[in-house]
Amino acid sequence: MHPLAKAFLDKHGCFAPHALLGWVTDSDNDKQISFQFLEKIADWPLLYRIEFLAKVIALRSLQKGDHIPLEDGFTVDHVFWLAPDFPAFGLQGQNTSILLFRGTDFRWKGRASIWADLDLRGPGFGLYQKNRSELRAWLKGRQAWATGFSLGGALAAYAALYEPDLLLLPSLAFNAPGVYRASKKKTPAAQIVHYVNKGDPVSKVGTLIGEVHKIAFPRPLRPIEAHVTPMLCLYNQ
Repeated sequence: MHPLAKAFLDKHGCFAPHALLGWVTDSDNDKQISFQFLEKIADWPLLYRIEFLAKVIALRSLQKGDHIPLEDGFTVDHVFWLAPDFPAFGLQGQNTSILLFRGTDFRWKGRASIWADLDLRGPGFGLYQKNRSELRAWLKGRQAWATGFSLGGALAAYAALYEPDLLLLPSLAFNAPGVYRASKKKTPAAQIVHYVNKGDPVSKVGTLIGEVHKIAFPRPLRPIEAHVTPMLCLYNQ
């Protein structure tokens, strides 16, 4: 593992005292820590940085106008309140846009996301349908794509399923649950790309539609580790 990745996980991994990976926090300091790490890995593979965007940056308290240290000069253009205290973010770059969905917030005030996970029509299905018109309005006229982790990955998959006319590139879903029969819709497989850690129990829920890549780590991961651990841990250059 690269020393930068190890240092971040030791301090801010899902089991660390100051956990940022996979956990929602509102602190501006936590946001700056996350941004600074993304800047430090600017020369790492883009896929790893996009996963960090989904697993860490999306869980911070982003505000309109925040600059995201990623190629194309992204800033937060819009905050969508999908439910009380559960946002998604529209990021606008010079040439492209990103619809960034947050994963489950396990705090009491984020409980709407937990209820969304339990939707019998599919994790996040009702939440997406409720906000679909606002999401479509923002996507229109943009060269956009969607991404997210866990519940956020399911929401990104729904964006690909229901808005293929408005998305430029496939949605990227990290360790997302699949969709249920009631929420399936035919779509080209290339519209959704899933990245799933081996042993992740969440990604065994429902059906993963589209292209699926399974990631194997050097040692077996416990269920929570398998759900949260980022691929950047495999970077060793």
